[in-house]
Amino acid sequence: MLGCQRVYLFPAQNGALLVGADDLGETERRFWQVLSWDPPSEETLVSQEETGEDARPFVLRTATSYDLDAVLEQVLIFMSTLVHAQGAFIALRSGRYLEIRATWHLPEAWREHQIAIPRVPLVQDVLSRRQVECWEGTLPAPMYPSDAPPPDFAAQASWMGVPIVLGRRVIALAIFLAAEGRTFDERAVQRIQTQAVQVAHLVENAIVFHEAGRYLAQLTLVNDLSTSTVGEIRLEKVTRRVLRRLERAFEYTLAALLFPGDGYVQAHTARRGVWDEPLDTSTLPEDLWKIERLRRVADPPEGCSFPWFSHPVYAQLFIPLQYRGNTTAILHLGRTRPHSFSRQDEQGLLMLSGHLAALLENVRLHAETRQRAENLTLIHTVVQRVVGLTSVDEIAQAATELMVSNFAFDRASLLLTSPRQDVFTVLGLSGLDVSPGLRGARFPVECGLFPGILLHGRSIRVTHLDEHTACQALNPLPQAAAMGVPLYDGERIFGALYVERVAQAFSENDLIALQALAGVLSSVLVNAQRYQQLQTSVRQLQAVRETSLDMAGEMDLEVLLRRVVHRVRLLVEARGAELALVQADSVRIVVSENPWQDYTGKEIPMMAGIIGRVAALGHPLVVNDYNSWEGREHPDSNEPFQAVAAVPLQLQGQVIGVLVVSDDQPERVFRTDDVRLLELLAPQVAVFIRNARLYQELQERMAAQKATEQQLVRSARLAAVGEMAAGVAHELNNPLTTVTGFVELVLEELPESLPQRADLELVLREARRARSVVRNLLDFSRPTENMRIRTDINELIGEVLTLVQHLVRTLGVELRIQLWDEVPLVSVDPNQIKQVLLNLVHNALQAMPHGGVLTLQTTQKRRKKQRWLLVRVEDTGVGISPENLSRIFEPFFTTRPVGSGTGLGLSVSYGIVKEHGGFIEVESTPGEGSCFTIWLPIENHA
Repeated sequence: MLGCQRVYLFPAQNGALLVGADDLGETERRFWQVLSWDPPSEETLVSQEETGEDARPFVLRTATSYDLDAVLEQVLIFMSTLVHAQGAFIALRSGRYLEIRATWHLPEAWREHQIAIPRVPLVQDVLSRRQVECWEGTLPAPMYPSDAPPPDFAAQASWMGVPIVLGRRVIALAIFLAAEGRTFDERAVQRIQTQAVQVAHLVENAIVFHEAGRYLAQLTLVNDLSTSTVGEIRLEKVTRRVLRRLERAFEYTLAALLFPGDGYVQAHTARRGVWDEPLDTSTLPEDLWKIERLRRVADPPEGCSFPWFSHPVYAQLFIPLQYRGNTTAILHLGRTRPHSFSRQDEQGLLMLSGHLAALLENVRLHAETRQRAENLTLIHTVVQRVVGLTSVDEIAQAATELMVSNFAFDRASLLLTSPRQDVFTVLGLSGLDVSPGLRGARFPVECGLFPGILLHGRSIRVTHLDEHTACQALNPLPQAAAMGVPLYDGERIFGALYVERVAQAFSENDLIALQALAGVLSSVLVNAQRYQQLQTSVRQLQAVRETSLDMAGEMDLEVLLRRVVHRVRLLVEARGAELALVQADSVRIVVSENPWQDYTGKEIPMMAGIIGRVAALGHPLVVNDYNSWEGREHPDSNEPFQAVAAVPLQLQGQVIGVLVVSDDQPERVFRTDDVRLLELLAPQVAVFIRNARLYQELQERMAAQKATEQQLVRSARLAAVGEMAAGVAHELNNPLTTVTGFVELVLEELPESLPQRADLELVLREARRARSVVRNLLDFSRPTENMRIRTDINELIGEVLTLVQHLVRTLGVELRIQLWDEVPLVSVDPNQIKQVLLNLVHNALQAMPHGGVLTLQTTQKRRKKQRWLLVRVEDTGVGISPENLSRIFEPFFTTRPVGSGTGLGLSVSYGIVKEHGGFIEVESTPGEGSCFTIWLPIENHA
């Protein structure tokens, strides 16, 4: 019938009261129990018959029967006069505490003082025995405030404690102070004990009515708070209205709502609005945001000052506002006078805190929903403006300008990190106090908040920038709040959005909005970067094509390699480039172009450094921090470059060389696109090198063929000259022999004193010289038998030097001997090779008539898979002109004056060396000297 789960029956004087409810708490039951009683319509009288002949009747005025404090005061006065007390107070029991609610002739400051029952053994004894107790001496200290002691005479006075018991429950305790010089006798004790029993139900009724009234007042306050905030969605206004009503409901009280911040406390007050500056947390509980139930703070003697309160406060309450198990705020109450909060106040505030938490959560959700809708609209506006742009720089600048104009940001910046994530670039910047040099500037990532954002991918929000959180390089705004969120490309962090605001801290909604904007801008920026990369790839392919066309017609290998290195360096915008060709067991750099060191001619072993590793493995390799790479060629030294990329030059599966680019700029790294460009160009470069080599080989073969033809012509000419010389020599040899013989006979018979003798001696000398020439012609023209034996060339050189030692000293020539100690034995005719050496040394000495340096050296060298013994005869004489250099091995060719030589020495020497399977090379510079090198083959068993 009542439409509820339970029906409660409360007996009444003229019947019963039925109450239907799903459930009634203890306070609600007391309320309905009081209503079921008939309130007195006239003064309530405790008659003499009820109290005994010694007791006077107690009259309770009807007008105050529902006022707890008035009832307690009347009871206290009546009982005090009954026992002739000098002073008294009555305290109501609430759990383990007694709260003084009425005093008589005692300090007014005792009112509302709370007595901890466990701290006063005397009180514990009275309450446990439920009997009147008397004692002599002072009142225990915990029973009164420390700043309001009892009267001086009370130190030696008589005291009486009277428990007010209802059934077996002690509901209150009355303490009486005897008049000065008097004590409480047994009769006074009996009277007061009898009277305490009679007034117990009146006190209980007053307590019940008081609690019922307080409960109704709390319900009224909750209803008032709810109705006053209907339709209001702004948190600041809602909290201000709530706090004003709380301060009106509790006298001498200031109220504030505390919200957690990043290391700070944000306080909402009834008068000052939002307070969100840094606080001295020493005045707050250390575990403020971990409080799960009401926390009371005792009255400090001097009071406590808080920034959000206009006056110092004494007793304080911290009440957590919890919604679904989470503390969303702390309700902070403080008394402006040295009075504690009563148990009833605390219970009412606890009930109110649940309603207040729900109210604030609804307001917060409504405001958050509205703010998010507005943020989505603003994000859509920003995206519409930047989505059509293709330049990353333009997108970044436009985005920061729109963030400042549409959102409540005082400054906004968009940052991009380097591929190594060690520095970031300020790509977009807009707002207050923007320095012109900041845009485009680069700074280390280890600065302020940015390591957490750019390296660890955390979204960060701070209420106030300080020396630890601010990046001074960006010239932060003074006293600014800041937020930063990372920009992602998949799992890779490539940048961040960073904003500052001076007047107001950022909320969680602001951070969520910035994260949403960062997600959209990340996609826009990534698409723009990929478009730019596509454009770059198209340009690179075009550049590769142009490079190929430019180098296709070049057949000079040295010129080709230099052009390749130069064009590659420009294509990838590197500061250095090298090209190395593979040899038998090493790699030799043939072209080097960089501003720090010329590596031309450097040989690198296989698997050493980046060049040796690429040549050995045949795979591209990129090292963006070479000096920290474990595979560098010289681990103990640092190279001047930092980033290196190398690709192999392969032809038919075989590595023929390595193409390398390098850069010394700290922020430069070689990307995948750079390596792809080098890989596109590498096969063509390999083909160009092969073609140039083939062309060079063809040219060398053609030159060799021409030289061979010239040698054949020279050989034919020498053969003809030899045949002619043989005939001439035979024809001249007989007359010369006759002339020589007859002149010698005449000279034997001719006296020494005759003048004709000198003429005949001249004839003899010239005839002998002519015969010597004829003998040389015969030696040149006819084959000679040679006796080849295994000979030490160094010994032959020593014998030749013995023959020319006198001439060397005479001409003032410095002799330098550089003989190879481990020279192998070669199969030669010692006399013929000695003749060759003697001719070359003699020619060198004649080229230095005024002195110079003559150097003889022996060494070995490998050419065309053959080991050779080299003998060098080098002088610092007059040298040989280029036009004569090609004719020096021709018979009868000489540059000496007539009569100073036959011109057959070099021809004969060349012929001897050639018969030994070798050859002679000559290098000469006019005015500087000449160098003749004899090449003799070394037999395998040598």
